[in-house]
Amino acid sequence: MIPAYIPPLVEDIKEPPAYLSKFIQSHFPVLCATGWIGQKYNAEDVYGIDMLIELTERLMPDFPNIGLVLSINGAESEKLVQQTINHAKALVGDHINFIIEQLDDVVGLYRDCDLFCRPTNTDGDAVSIREALHVGTPVIASDCVTRPVECVLFKSRNMNDFEHTVRKALKRIDKLFVVPKVGGAPNNAELILQLYNTLIAGD
Repeated sequence: MIPAYIPPLVEDIKEPPAYLSKFIQSHFPVLCATGWIGQKYNAEDVYGIDMLIELTERLMPDFPNIGLVLSINGAESEKLVQQTINHAKALVGDHINFIIEQLDDVVGLYRDCDLFCRPTNTDGDAVSIREALHVGTPVIASDCVTRPVECVLFKSRNMNDFEHTVRKALKRIDKLFVVPKVGGAPNNAELILQLYNTLIAGD
């Protein structure tokens, strides 16, 4: 398999908006994730938004300054977005920051966070995981599909295992993923172009 992810040039990675940088600087550790609100698979949340909120709540007693940045790609309805935000705020207050706007670039955001989480219950070859790994951010992901070897996996939809895996990762965050902060992903652009050219030529 040739991953579809083509890493950006270092100089093209944009800084997060000022309000996000302020949130990241005022919290530690900072977890981040991305996904849709309201999508279901086997009657459960595809992107594990519910698990991320519960994880933050569970970790707060031991990590009183923890933060979660959740980038929302879309939702089943605006009403559901607001209900989810209200529910999360009731549980964890200002420890969570929902990004509703469409950011020009999320790679800089992933770079500045301490841990990227992907608690999906079904998935493809998630570009967001490869973006996080490319900038040296450790990734905790469910085992619902095959993941890049650098990911630390937990049992899909198992809340206790998710919490245990994240806690274990946070204890050794500095040693979890040892690569340059930018440049960890191979650039498959040339391989992908070669494949397209071969298909077009009919060889």
